[in-house]
Amino acid sequence: MGGFQGDLKKLSSDDQYYVLFGQKGGIVAQGRDDSVVMKNLYELSGIKGEDVFKSTAEHPFTIRKDSSSTANETLYVYAPISFDGVTAQWGIGSATNYDVFTAVARHMIYILVAVGIIGILLLLAALISFVTKRISTPMSDLQGVVENFARLDLRADNPANVRARGYLGREDEIGAMTGDLAELANNLRATMGKINASSESVAATSEELTATTQTTAHSSEEVSKAIQNIAEGRRMRRRPPIISVKCCASSRRRSVSSMSSTRRHRRSVTARRRARRS
Repeated sequence: MGGFQGDLKKLSSDDQYYVLFGQKGGIVAQGRDDSVVMKNLYELSGIKGEDVFKSTAEHPFTIRKDSSSTANETLYVYAPISFDGVTAQWGIGSATNYDVFTAVARHMIYILVAVGIIGILLLLAALISFVTKRISTPMSDLQGVVENFARLDLRADNPANVRARGYLGREDEIGAMTGDLAELANNLRATMGKINASSESVAATSEELTATTQTTAHSSEEVSKAIQNIAEGRRMRRRPPIISVKCCASSRRRSVSSMSSTRRHRRSVTARRRARRS
């Protein structure tokens, strides 16, 4: 029996031990506690012999309960065994701390949880990078373009406009929005070009009107001066002439003398004509 006891002690550990017992429950060897040898296993563990010996090595009898010695949850496994040349039935049992079975599972669970957390963090990092690259950065650049529009800055070499042109090839909402903003910029440039042309035309027309106004004003001044001259001339004609008495008398004498000479000349001419006729 001492050989069995020594062998079971070698196989046993703090978390697991083995027990060898007879058909009636007498303990032959126990790998952890020598004091239970020769005691009845059925009475100590509360199991029935028929349950043990009805089982087989392939399908052992198992029971899970707290250990009376350690108070830990323990899995007890019992199965019948036979020895060559021995007709009596024997049984062997093992008591294993249940944490031994769950330790590997817990370890695997910890590993899986750690891997899951790392995977989630990597996924979040990739998602953040994707969102930043595909959505956040383009939206920030397009916002810069809109702000430039608000300031009437339609330069094609503006940094925000240069970055935004890189999104024209995309086939999503960002690409569509970029295309619409590019079309809007072209329309605004065309409209501002027309406004500038119209402003230049209006400025030229205004200069022409100013020149015409100046010419008209000069002509009006000349006409006004002419009208004033005509009016002054008419007033001068309406004034009576101021001639001295001597001048009048002299003029009368000249008139009388002239009339006398004319009469004499007429008489002379008449006399000559008569003389010729006769």
